[in-house]
Amino acid sequence: MCDIISLSTRNFMNEVNILKNKKIIAVLAAMAMMMTSLSGCSGNKDTKESPKKESSVNEGSEFAYVPTVTELTATTDNYNVVGDKAYYIDLSGNNSVEADWEGEAQVVEGTEENEGTEVNEETEATEGNDGADATVEAGEKTAEIGENAEGEEFGDSDDSLNDPLRLKSVNLKDGQEEDVCTLEAIPEGYFNGHIALGDDGSMYLTAYLWGSEEDGAGDDKVFIYKYNADGEIEAHIEFGSVLQSQYVSVAGIAFDSNQNVIVSDSEGNVGVVDKDLNFVTKSQLNADNVFFMGVNEKNEPFIVYSNYDEATSTVTSGMKIFKNAKAGETEDYEDISVSSLNCVSVLSDGTYVLQDYENISTYVPKDNKMEKIVSLLDCDIVSDTVRCFKAWENGDYSIINIDYESGNSSLSYLTKTDASQVVKKEDVVIGTMYSGSISKQAILAFNKQSDKYRVKVVTYLDTDDWSDESYMDAISDMTNAVLSTDGSCPDLMEISLLNINSGSVSDAICDLNEYMDDSFKNNIFESCLAGYNVNGKQLAIPKTFSVETMAGKKDIIGDVDHLSFEDVEALVDKYPDCEIIDYMDQATMLQLFLYFNLDKFIDYSTGECNFDNDEFKSVLKFAARFPEEYDYDSRDSSASKLANGTSLMEMAYLMDFRSMQEVMAHFGTEDVAFVGYPTFDGSCGTFLTTNDALGICENSDSKEGAWEFLKFYLGYKDESSSYGFSSFKDEFEKAAKEACEHEYVKDENGELVLDENGEPIIAEDESYGGVSYEDGWTYEYHAVSEEEVELTKEIINKARPLNLNIIVIQKIFGIISEEVQPFFKGQKSVDDVSSVVQNRVQLYFKENS
Repeated sequence: MCDIISLSTRNFMNEVNILKNKKIIAVLAAMAMMMTSLSGCSGNKDTKESPKKESSVNEGSEFAYVPTVTELTATTDNYNVVGDKAYYIDLSGNNSVEADWEGEAQVVEGTEENEGTEVNEETEATEGNDGADATVEAGEKTAEIGENAEGEEFGDSDDSLNDPLRLKSVNLKDGQEEDVCTLEAIPEGYFNGHIALGDDGSMYLTAYLWGSEEDGAGDDKVFIYKYNADGEIEAHIEFGSVLQSQYVSVAGIAFDSNQNVIVSDSEGNVGVVDKDLNFVTKSQLNADNVFFMGVNEKNEPFIVYSNYDEATSTVTSGMKIFKNAKAGETEDYEDISVSSLNCVSVLSDGTYVLQDYENISTYVPKDNKMEKIVSLLDCDIVSDTVRCFKAWENGDYSIINIDYESGNSSLSYLTKTDASQVVKKEDVVIGTMYSGSISKQAILAFNKQSDKYRVKVVTYLDTDDWSDESYMDAISDMTNAVLSTDGSCPDLMEISLLNINSGSVSDAICDLNEYMDDSFKNNIFESCLAGYNVNGKQLAIPKTFSVETMAGKKDIIGDVDHLSFEDVEALVDKYPDCEIIDYMDQATMLQLFLYFNLDKFIDYSTGECNFDNDEFKSVLKFAARFPEEYDYDSRDSSASKLANGTSLMEMAYLMDFRSMQEVMAHFGTEDVAFVGYPTFDGSCGTFLTTNDALGICENSDSKEGAWEFLKFYLGYKDESSSYGFSSFKDEFEKAAKEACEHEYVKDENGELVLDENGEPIIAEDESYGGVSYEDGWTYEYHAVSEEEVELTKEIINKARPLNLNIIVIQKIFGIISEEVQPFFKGQKSVDDVSSVVQNRVQLYFKENS
């Protein structure tokens, strides 16, 4: 087995630096610690996995993977794998360590020890860099410690951690952790996650230095530091100088066979310095995103990257292997079937083992062959939390996960096991658009607590192709799967994107009224159930919901709770120098009036259309008053426009109890009317949209198992993937109470400090996060008031359930957008255009009824 350097492409700076006045969106990936069992995951290299299985072991599989889990103290995102150990910098505290880094050569197993090749000091600078301020000429020594790459002095500052760093290791087989050595404190800035270990015991790491508030973010810098075997800094160089770029996001750092140091940013700029950090050369990958940087079995650095083609909405991935980094000799593979990647390990035969956000797969460059080995979720591992990965020659795998809610890590050693020894469970298969649709944490928790069922996921979207066509194809495939009787039908389907008003689709989904008792059903908001109730048949129960509405100042739009089309026309006429809403152009105005009012023009029960009526013609005439395209250049933020009155209204999305605060802050007043989207008859235009709506398929072979998971899923608390208000009344009220709670002063033991009356003291600096925009508009959230809760409830109670079929909507808007252009350009009359739209949409319903 060869040794490799596994380097995460995540920027550790994001974990350390929590900037003020930024909206905090806590994406927590909480993974429950796994217990050793033989209910392991299965892998099959010879047969394609079917969406429907008879057990947790794939049919025809000869082996499965059984996790043995060890809890760790490591709290980091970035590891460097050498041999059977993963090295990392411990930032949990400044504790002294007695162990020293042994400066013995770290020889890659299966390769000969590298001879000390010297870098040619006379190498010329790369062509075209003369005169560049950040350029470091070839062979030029780095500045002495105490100077940056431009020779300017720097030293201790308020931004410095001023603490020594501790290098530690984890044995990737048994989880044993060791202190390795203490590293000299970084003179200025913060360690930002990337390390590499040299054969001679030297260590290289990157550090991030923020520019001053006066200088601005443009003066942020990244430095590469070299440490000797005793943990002392010997040299440093500015990262931007190596890349000859001001881009400061580090993607990776690694060694080639001659101990040259290869570095890359996340946009594919690659630089090479020698072991003393003298500049050697630079190159460009032409990559939109760098997934991973490591070293293969021949001690050759490699980079896996991706590109996104806007014209075709497709993602393509490639790999570049540096055969001779100094000379710029590379081996390129430009068509790898991977749209996401977390870690890579390389076997001694040159096989690359990839761990993406779903599976473990193998890739053989010479054959350009990709093969899935196993799903990580089937191994009781949530792939999003993986931070270190190694493949062993015997077919086993080691994975380190981090739990972002607790900060704890664990090592899972996946043992390749004969399938006959694995406890088999009955599979419950969920069909989704893509894997992130359903909480993996919930699936993992259910699988661990159930002794009868194991949930698996099958996805339908081609994640290499994000085009409208691919999206529609996925919806079509999901629909066909629900209707299928050949065994490919999943047990549960995410039905929010399906046309549940279609008789064939609604007939293929079970009525959940048969599973719910009265207490369970009465605890769910009626509007949440109504969106998925077809002719009395309850097809799904959404887990959460949010509210879509529009808001404006009462002294401008009036103290009303709805707006008609005529009301909006009157506002535009009354305030000709203001925008009715930001981003408004002809296409947006059409959607504003049509998206939530299509039932004015379509009778979905009969398929009859009426687009040649006066209302539709009025919308076309009104939309023609707006610009063809909105000018996005050099403009204030939406918040600033609302605050200064140049924009009259905003589209508001209420997903939690603090959403209300920001809307009111935009207008600078609490006298805000939440009126909803304009309707033709003045009815309520506030809509309730639901999330995570799962239905049980009639053709399921495991309906009871599907209902067991659905009940578990609806009650599972997962902050990492859940958003919106709970559909369940008791959870909604609990969240409202928690939102109103203040932050209080606590003592050193975490206990509340009480005032003279025995009441807890509100912290003077209590902070709930905030939001800011580049033009300077900022807002800090506060504890929610009872009045804000009541206003939120009032808006929710009047909201109508929204259940629009995406296939129909997209097709209709495609027809309308295409046919109205001649009217906007003055080439056709409004009567001619409305007639054409009427005929085309009516034909669509006739052909698809």
